[in-house]
Amino acid sequence: DGVFVSMNNVSELVAGGNNDRIPRCLALREALERARRITALADLPESLRRHPILVGNNILLSRPAARGALAAVLEWDGDSQDNGVTLRSSEERDGAEAIFCTNHHISRGGQSPEAGSLGRYCAMREEVGRFLTAEKQIGSLQEARQVLARAAGAKTLHSVVVWPATRRWALALSPGEGKPAVDQPWVEFSWWDVMPMP
Repeated sequence: DGVFVSMNNVSELVAGGNNDRIPRCLALREALERARRITALADLPESLRRHPILVGNNILLSRPAARGALAAVLEWDGDSQDNGVTLRSSEERDGAEAIFCTNHHISRGGQSPEAGSLGRYCAMREEVGRFLTAEKQIGSLQEARQVLARAAGAKTLHSVVVWPATRRWALALSPGEGKPAVDQPWVEFSWWDVMPMP
């Protein structure tokens, strides 16, 4: 009810046979269906650990504060660290006001300077910090774009802004390298536009 989940590829892993693998989206759906509201941040990693995968992921979860605040990134891959899933909650690293998800793991290691995600992550934190210092909330698409623009690179293929409480989101896509998504036209829509109720 108002939970937003986004699956982001991180990297390919070299692994053995894949006979025991299931598609990531099915493993994630199963994890969401099994999670209980009160213990979701413990339930989700436990469920995902039962499914080894070949491609690393950052799974962004968020839920409106009115429904019990939830903001976390599950850094999920086939590596043995933390049995394949590291939970990064907003309180642990990002501050309680926001959580940031780039396309590389931040907590699981393997972050090289060339990957650029750590720099983009820090740029977003810094920009959000400016809003918080001014005691402003990021509520508009224009304000969110300002944060994302600090982190955009030439290969940023898509950018997404989500407002879980109102079930709205905005999406921008890059037409190709050198044209970051954040600089392209944005499309705003509601959950009901995508999944109309009968």
